[in-house]
Amino acid sequence: MVCVFLHKSVSWSILSLLFALIAQLDRVPGFEPGGCRFESCSVQLIFLVEKFIAGNNEANQLTLFSAKKFQKLSENRLREARALEKIHEYPGAYYLGGYVIECGLKAIIAKKFKANAIPDHSYVRGVFTHNLTELLNRAGLIVPKELKARWGLISKWTEQSRYDLSKSKDDLKPFLKAIDEKGNGLFEWVKKHW
Repeated sequence: MVCVFLHKSVSWSILSLLFALIAQLDRVPGFEPGGCRFESCSVQLIFLVEKFIAGNNEANQLTLFSAKKFQKLSENRLREARALEKIHEYPGAYYLGGYVIECGLKAIIAKKFKANAIPDHSYVRGVFTHNLTELLNRAGLIVPKELKARWGLISKWTEQSRYDLSKSKDDLKPFLKAIDEKGNGLFEWVKKHW
């Protein structure tokens, strides 16, 4: 149960939208009934509502999916993956490594949206995926020949890898090399299109 003390300036439609978005989480297959649980809890929602009420721009920035936000997320995920690799947490490093490319591609896609224009509904829906090949297509990119083998390795990643504890150092090394090798990594190539 979430208790929120409302300021008179908060629109009920805005608040109901926030709660509707949270309420939809229980309809995601594989969650709640099977014992899995989302880590984004009601406290974060209250935090955002309080910031919104206070007129804090930071709250508004948290909900925007801008190219700059995705660029920063991409770079952060790479640092985090490398940090996990150093402490031999290979499954977590593998999982975050995929988000390096996902967020990088979403940074490119975010720049395609224009102010004062309503984008095609199916295009927008297709952006909300973790499928790297689909995101590559939405970004309008074609992997160069010299990176195709690396893309073949990376494109097999899914967000479901968060549940895969079997990833080893032998799995991670070529994966991160494909992403981050200086002069030859996919991340460097993606960043050229930002």
